[in-house]
Amino acid sequence: MDKKKKVLFVGSFIEKAKDGSVGGQMYACKSLIASELSTEIDWILLDTTGESVPPPPVYIRMFFAIKRVFKFIYFLISKKPDSILIFTANTPSIFEKGFMAIIGSFFSNNIIIAPRGGPLDLEIENNKWVKKFVQLVFKRTSYVICQGGYWKSFFSKLVDESRIDKFIVVPNWIDNKNYDLSICELKNDNIFRILYTGWIQEDKGVHDFFLQ
Repeated sequence: MDKKKKVLFVGSFIEKAKDGSVGGQMYACKSLIASELSTEIDWILLDTTGESVPPPPVYIRMFFAIKRVFKFIYFLISKKPDSILIFTANTPSIFEKGFMAIIGSFFSNNIIIAPRGGPLDLEIENNKWVKKFVQLVFKRTSYVICQGGYWKSFFSKLVDESRIDKFIVVPNWIDNKNYDLSICELKNDNIFRILYTGWIQEDKGVHDFFLQ
């Protein structure tokens, strides 16, 4: 039997935050480790779930972020992962997770970062330091998972044209075992109806969906 690959996964894995809040990152991360990928991957989990929504003061966030970075370095040295997968939101999450990606690039040749959610595009456009940092992070990573064509197009503009192959579109996944798909039958008019609940804005990927 082939040996499992060890993947250091930085994300959100608890049932809910301390204040009871839940979110899409939690669902995505837990669905991933519950999938068939786990038959081939030995996950090393580093939970970075925020303390609350809205977040606590900056000095508290920095304290926990520094603790997580040191734990990340410990896992790199002690566990020696084959690959590193990092989920991140917008700032200040991108600074913490981006710093992890840069550190990880000295330990592994396979660094995957997945920016998910938040107005990261506006922050990059409006703050040159955020833009420069994100460009550095992308330079040090092997692949960037994009949630849709909008994000791939936006991120691709931040790097040299020869490196745009590192941006891979991976649509949101769900664990369909939790749903009864037998009720999803086409009606007599052969029109497939979809209910969408959420903000209708480009960075959410709604436009990508209608362009399929």
